[in-house]
Amino acid sequence: EIEKREKARGAGRLTVLRFVGASKLSSNVRDLLYSMALQLKRLYKKHDVEVPENWRELKPFFVDALLSWPAAAGARPLTLVLFDVDVVGDTHGGKWLQWLPVKKLPEQLRIIVTTSPTAS
Repeated sequence: EIEKREKARGAGRLTVLRFVGASKLSSNVRDLLYSMALQLKRLYKKHDVEVPENWRELKPFFVDALLSWPAAAGARPLTLVLFDVDVVGDTHGGKWLQWLPVKKLPEQLRIIVTTSPTAS
């Protein structure tokens, strides 16, 4: 839906948006990464790519997709927006954001992260 609206407006940037904790699929880091990886796969038309479900394979897959797919020649840049990221579950380093790359981001990738107003 977002991709269609952006194309209609002629925008070149893709957006992946999540309200963390708003649903069961965004409450724990494994499900959050899996759903975002599936969306990235659709947005970048990687139909032949299989998104892993287990954590050991999913985390590096997600990081690689996030860093390399928007940076590929001819690819559309990406903005990843995560609202209320502090409410994600603590498993797999969820609260420490160990799953989110923050170093050596390509210029075609923007990451916006917010915390809830009650975050400590």
